[in-house]
Amino acid sequence: MKAFYRKLLRYLFGTDLHIIGMYRLMHACYKKPVLGPTLAQAIRCFIRIYASCDIAPSAVIGRNLRLPHPLCIVIGDKVQIGDNVMIWQQCTLGSHGRKELECDYPVIEDGVRIYTGATVIGGIRLGKGCRIGAHALVTHDVPAEKTAVGIPAKIID
Repeated sequence: MKAFYRKLLRYLFGTDLHIIGMYRLMHACYKKPVLGPTLAQAIRCFIRIYASCDIAPSAVIGRNLRLPHPLCIVIGDKVQIGDNVMIWQQCTLGSHGRKELECDYPVIEDGVRIYTGATVIGGIRLGKGCRIGAHALVTHDVPAEKTAVGIPAKIID
């Protein structure tokens, strides 16, 4: 019975679940041709105010995304996130921002853990089950089941 109440409290008051639910609604609205993008942008603004997160409506997020401390997380336009991914606070997933180059966005595969303050930029791929250390700057692919740390990020195992 105790586990039931714990789950109930998480569903009612878990900020990460509220953010993911609003993202799902925003993404569904974004796909609709009439008034959809406008409504999606309104929901995006609400998420920014509610949780200080910026999630683009065109981002594709898989099942069971976990945001243990959902504060100041930025997920860019064409980012693709797989299933069972966990992202901690103050992380940025996006493009490199250079005007002279084509904007490429990262692809995060299933089971990846991205720890506090990490930045993942450019058209890179984070392999299945890899880990990105706190405050790492990832600009190159990370193979599956590996750990990347540092600025710029280097594979350590």
